Amino acid sequence: MESAYEWYFRNSPVAFPWTQETRQAIAERRAKLEGSLFIDKLLAFAEIDALAHYPPHDDLSLNQLLSLIQNSPFDDLKKNCLVYYLLKTYDDGREDRFAQDALIPTEFIMLSDAYYCLDWGQLEDAVFSLCDIRVVPDFVSKIIHTLANSENPQQASSLVLKYIRVGKPVLTSIEDLEVYMGALCSSRLLDAWLFQRTFPEEAHPNTRRMKLLRKILDFCLHPRPKPESLKALVSFPFTTFEDTHVINYALNPPNNLSDISIAVLHDLINVRLIHQGRYSEAIRLDRQFSSKFVGDVNGGGVIAKAAESRRISMEELVAVLPAVQRKLLEVELGPSVAPKPSTSNGVMSISGSTDLAMSWEMENSTSSLNKSGVLVPPNHPSTTLPPTSAAPISATPAFRQANPQVAVLQAFAQASSRLEGSLSPASRPSVSNAATGFASSKRLPPAKQAPFGMTPHKSALSASIMASSSTPPQKS
Repeated sequence: MESAYEWYFRNSPVAFPWTQETRQAIAERRAKLEGSLFIDKLLAFAEIDALAHYPPHDDLSLNQLLSLIQNSPFDDLKKNCLVYYLLKTYDDGREDRFAQDALIPTEFIMLSDAYYCLDWGQLEDAVFSLCDIRVVPDFVSKIIHTLANSENPQQASSLVLKYIRVGKPVLTSIEDLEVYMGALCSSRLLDAWLFQRTFPEEAHPNTRRMKLLRKILDFCLHPRPKPESLKALVSFPFTTFEDTHVINYALNPPNNLSDISIAVLHDLINVRLIHQGRYSEAIRLDRQFSSKFVGDVNGGGVIAKAAESRRISMEELVAVLPAVQRKLLEVELGPSVAPKPSTSNGVMSISGSTDLAMSWEMENSTSSLNKSGVLVPPNHPSTTLPPTSAAPISATPAFRQANPQVAVLQAFAQASSRLEGSLSPASRPSVSNAATGFASSKRLPPAKQAPFGMTPHKSALSASIMASSSTPPQKS
């Protein structure tokens, strides 16, 4: 029995399109697409064995395929779309005549064009049809993976991003999300990092966010470290969840990660912690890296050399830690953490002393005013300051966790109170002298109004110095 579609296949001078070369190309393309083309899936929905009937090898097998399509459980629209796909193989425009006669809607024509282009490797044309707002394709996962398997990796990332951003398919499987994440990493690492933050933080290792974070790190480090990606990764502000996961990844890297990638990852984490002022954590984590991956840091491996380089930096870092933090590290990690004084070219290194008492406070206090407003030498007994704490303010955890502006103001207030208390009673102006000095002095012009309506404020120390400087000299 002759099929109703055979007229469109016979009424043309074009020869039979499915030649031996064409059938071989279809077989190779089928192997690249994991064993099935999009037309194979469509024929399977029509209950037709695609491997047995497509591609046809002669006119007889073509007529048999058309008869199976006509007798399939598909409705007429879907049957017409299958025939439209087959007619496109002739490449002479006869499919347009058939679409017009069969009254196939435009969105179904574009969808059939997309499937045909995907099967034949015309990916850019396929994305153009898939991004039409009227097209709602099936097989979203297969479409994404087909685009990602392009022979040109840069083109593959561009096509995947264009299809997902413009076509807006629903990504349901973790495999689709990982393909999209890979395309984001190839395009812009910051976009990939922000995309993984759209998923909730869950401690389970097989959650989507954990897998996407590993995908980003794998991209940066496998098969070899990518300098530009790692440079961007150093500058990103991590959340606590992200920081914990990256450290766990470094302590338990995947088996396919090379030694040079592991060494670079350890250096990256170390640099991040130091830049954030988390010195104790950097020292503690470096000790974990050395004990787990190196064993003998004097070995010749890449990881051992990187660990030895970091060891020198860690010794210098220990030397600038406050005494309290250094003692805590010694208790936790052993006495080997203690800094060793050393000299280089006759100059004492920073590991020799970490006392910051002779810092800006002592430098600014080398001279002071006596009660007559005259500068006195720095060795004057009235200007001797009490010893200050050796710990820098920024080294304390409270400073990093609290509001920095509030911490600075509190530190300044404490420094002012120490300076005020350091003045001896002999050098402090008496209340009566200060009052007499102000009463006998000429009337001063009114002070300028502070900007933005703020009231000028003077500390007790500055007021006392102003009082002593305004007191007229006593007649002898």
